[in-house]
Amino acid sequence: MEIVILEHKPCALFAQWTKERCGNKQLEYIGVTIGRNGIQHVIKCNGKYYILINDNCLLNELLPSCPLVKVPEYRNGRFYFYCLHTPSFQKKINTTRYWVVKCKKAQLTERQILALMLFVEGGLRHVAETLKVHRSTASRLVKNSVRKLLVFYVNFAGQRSSVADLENKLMEEDTGD
Repeated sequence: MEIVILEHKPCALFAQWTKERCGNKQLEYIGVTIGRNGIQHVIKCNGKYYILINDNCLLNELLPSCPLVKVPEYRNGRFYFYCLHTPSFQKKINTTRYWVVKCKKAQLTERQILALMLFVEGGLRHVAETLKVHRSTASRLVKNSVRKLLVFYVNFAGQRSSVADLENKLMEEDTGD
C-alpha cells in the first residue's frame, strides 16, 4: 500500500473567502465533508466556525480516483492531501499540476489489506466469515494491520502523537465488535 502526499495551492474561491473572513489572522482548517452542493470546507477563524461550500474544488477531481487516508491539512497557505496510490490516481497525477511531496509504502501483506477492506465493509464478523478464521484471529489480524498503519503514519506524516497514544485512542473507540 503506497501513500502519497500531494501539495496544492488553494483555489481562488478559498483564498478570497479566507482573506475576507480571516484577513491576516490565523485560520484553523478543521476538515472537509462532501455535501450535495460540493465539497464543504470547515474552517475556524476568529473563534467562529465557518463552512465554505465549493462545487469547483480540487477534491471533486481527486476523490473519485484517490481515497484520502487523512483529513487534508492547510499549512502555510498550501493544502496537503494524504492519499492512497491507485492506478487511476497515477493517471490523475500525470495529467494535472499536483506537487507530490512524499511517496512511501506501508508494509502490509495482501491478507492484512484484505482484512482491513473487509472490516470496513462489514466489521469483524465479516472478516472472520470471509477469511474462514475464528473471530479472535480476525480481530488480531485487523488490530495488527491498524498498528502497522499507525506506525507508518506516525513515521511518515511526522505526527506529534506517539504510536502508543494512537493505539490507546483506537482501543478506547473499540466497541467490542
